[in-house]
Amino acid sequence: MNSKRRLMFSVHRSFIRIGAGIFSLPVGLRHASPIPGLIILGTIGVLSASSYWMIGYCCISCRVNSFRDLWNMILGTRSAWFIDMTIFLNGWITLICYIILIGDFTTKSFEGLLGSEHILAKNRALNQSVITALVLLPLSLAKDLQRLAYTSILGLGVLVY
Repeated sequence: MNSKRRLMFSVHRSFIRIGAGIFSLPVGLRHASPIPGLIILGTIGVLSASSYWMIGYCCISCRVNSFRDLWNMILGTRSAWFIDMTIFLNGWITLICYIILIGDFTTKSFEGLLGSEHILAKNRALNQSVITALVLLPLSLAKDLQRLAYTSILGLGVLVY
């Protein structure tokens, strides 16, 4: 993986996390004080960005193409199962969180758009199943995330707006 693709992957993953946080931020700040909430949010953002930067810098310095290769180079292959399990659980938990968010937001959106009696407004499981099968599963199985670069830039534009 070259440095441009690695950068785009990191930017895309950051937007995913930012997007999920933005959905829940207004509710959290409504029930708490905005100033401490924004300070905590900013601190977590800086820590997250720093950790991505450090991993990327270490991969470039060690001339490896993945975090797993970096782990194997530094700690050896005997503990590779640990990083594989950690990466798997991170992805799995992220998908579960997205499925929960999708269920919450699509059901409420369809209720407002289509009326409260429409099947999409009543059936959260249907919304989650369809979006998981048609959107999340293909994205999870994609070997190359380069096609998502344009949607990430679009997402950044929406966030800036």
